[in-house]
Amino acid sequence: MDKALLWFARIWVTLVIVANLLAVVGLFVGAASLSEWWSRVQKTYSPSNISNVLVELIALSPGLAAYYWHDRRQKAKGQRLNSITHARHRRAAEVVLKNGDSVQSGTVKGASRQA
Repeated sequence: MDKALLWFARIWVTLVIVANLLAVVGLFVGAASLSEWWSRVQKTYSPSNISNVLVELIALSPGLAAYYWHDRRQKAKGQRLNSITHARHRRAAEVVLKNGDSVQSGTVKGASRQA
């Protein structure tokens, strides 16, 4: 599922970028001159054009949400793996200490791979 989320996010963001590029081309085709085209592009993609900024955010939100969900799933997997690894080391240390071996500098001397 993680790969699917990541691919969905990439494809969605790519489609939004392509749609914006097509919009710029459409503005060029509909303009009478190069300066009129540039004026329309500036007007459309200006940061002060709040409606366009909101539409862009809404258009990008499914892709960004999928990427965020993928990131959270990766972090949750990492935490689960860390807790499993720590539990295995803890059990191995308990087995070694029960056998009377010594522990030095963070490693267990004489530890067997039974745990």
